[in-house]
Amino acid sequence: AFSLAAPTLEERFVGLTGGAVRGLSLAAYNLEKNIFVGTSAAIDMGVDLSRSIVYVSNDFIQPSEYYLVGLLLVVSIVGSYLGKLALQKVKQEDFKKVVLVLILITGIVVLVKSAWTLWA
Repeated sequence: AFSLAAPTLEERFVGLTGGAVRGLSLAAYNLEKNIFVGTSAAIDMGVDLSRSIVYVSNDFIQPSEYYLVGLLLVVSIVGSYLGKLALQKVKQEDFKKVVLVLILITGIVVLVKSAWTLWA
């Protein structure tokens, strides 16, 4: 059920770290940048597809809003194509550095937000 209550500490960790954990896991395999991005996109697609099914089957999305699922699918395909074009301009070593820096930043944000929640 939908709630306006503040998320618990555990919910904050899950929501903020899923991509970072996946990124760190994929980075550990030292994958080529196209494989890294493609694998991450495939995982995202699976998660988002299953989430959409849950939302529709539990009436979190009303029939009048179903067109948004299709619209978002088109946006994701266009975004993936534009991302592919941008990725071609990035060197493999620079890509690895950016991924690791983003994972570090995500970790710092999670720690600061968690500390703030505990001390506030």
